[in-house]
Amino acid sequence: RTPEGPAVNASGGTGPPGPSPLDRSYLRKVERGLDRAFAAADELELDSERESIVIFSDHHRGARDGADDFLRCEPAYCAALGYYLEAGYRLVMLGDVEELWENDPGPALAAYRSTLDLEAAFHRAGRYYRFWGNHDDLWADASAVDHHLGELFPGLLVRESLKLRLARAESPPTFFFLVHGHQGTDESDRFAWFSRIVVRVVWRRIQRKAGLTGNTPAKDFELRARHDRAMFEWARTRSPRVILIAGHTHRPVFWTS
Repeated sequence: RTPEGPAVNASGGTGPPGPSPLDRSYLRKVERGLDRAFAAADELELDSERESIVIFSDHHRGARDGADDFLRCEPAYCAALGYYLEAGYRLVMLGDVEELWENDPGPALAAYRSTLDLEAAFHRAGRYYRFWGNHDDLWADASAVDHHLGELFPGLLVRESLKLRLARAESPPTFFFLVHGHQGTDESDRFAWFSRIVVRVVWRRIQRKAGLTGNTPAKDFELRARHDRAMFEWARTRSPRVILIAGHTHRPVFWTS
């Protein structure tokens, strides 16, 4: 991010993401949520000369039924993991890995046991970082993590957020702030309990019958653009040495020179 640079949105255009004026009330909610997560985040040192990191977000792994958005992605994903494992990368799972608004954890985890086995190899090598999002916020509970994930990932810490400190000679450090990105929203944070009921009882049945895919806000352009804009503004007004990396809306937004 540089003061002079334009933002580049997913369609290749320039300027802050989103077609509509900034919703100040919404921005303040997202700001408060991200500020809280930033203040609470642990800090880890990152070796800029040696570290290689790959970040995945929003798998939404289900139970291999008509409502499972990840099923078609599994072969390519596992092939990529095999490469990153052999190449020595650290693996970051940035939330919404399992689709637990639609499924109980048992069936969702059993459906992708072989994929989890591959991810667990990163954990055994000390190169695995898990974050919880709104669709898998069960993992915010350490006892649930130990009960459901402890066999393959013993001692796993599932974080809400993390600051990676990149030290550089003769310059102040840069921080990569990792967080899922739903923080501060009503539908995915404050009232997630209600959204979870709607998704499981209503949307899941529609998906199974109609074969539709998508997770709000990923398929809602206006909601997605509004949230992208709010996260963009939060990052833009922070220090140039704080770089936000988030998922949630399922599309990239960059600030470039």
